[in-house]
Amino acid sequence: IDGLLRELAEGGEVRAFADDLILWKRGYRKEAEKDLQGRIDLADSWSKRWRMPFNVGKCELITVTRRRKLEEVEITLGGVKIPRVTRIKYLGVVLASNGSWGPQVRRMMESGNRWLYSLRAWSGGKTALHPNLWRRLINGCLLPKMFYALESWGEAEEVDSWGKELDSVLAKGIRWQEGLWRTT
Repeated sequence: IDGLLRELAEGGEVRAFADDLILWKRGYRKEAEKDLQGRIDLADSWSKRWRMPFNVGKCELITVTRRRKLEEVEITLGGVKIPRVTRIKYLGVVLASNGSWGPQVRRMMESGNRWLYSLRAWSGGKTALHPNLWRRLINGCLLPKMFYALESWGEAEEVDSWGKELDSVLAKGIRWQEGLWRTT
């Protein structure tokens, strides 16, 4: 597989983890998509040579751009059209076709809130946990859930606009640490 990854990297970026593979290329759309089709054909011939077929049903195509309207270009794998989507999830990180990290931030907030409500139910919802235990749970469980892959999406300028929402989840955890289940 290393040989395939080296060949694919010659035409653009490639990342692989376990059985997941992602290819991308920056540039003008038509040129980038033509290059992408060539690299997919290369991967397809490699998979046939080594009798390791790709599951086309799990393949997705996303074009990340600020343009609102895109003309349809067909990208295929083994003669089967790869469906174009507006967002994908790769290794737990949501990538949106408009370049926004909003879906990823919302996903992290939902994950943090779910975890807090589970912890509240686990603790009985009536009394506060010991502050040291609560702090360890927040640091060891909540923060990693909310800021998973921050290196990827955390540098985006738009994330600053989500700061208040992210802070509200953390503030809820702090209030609950003190046994303040309600804010009114």
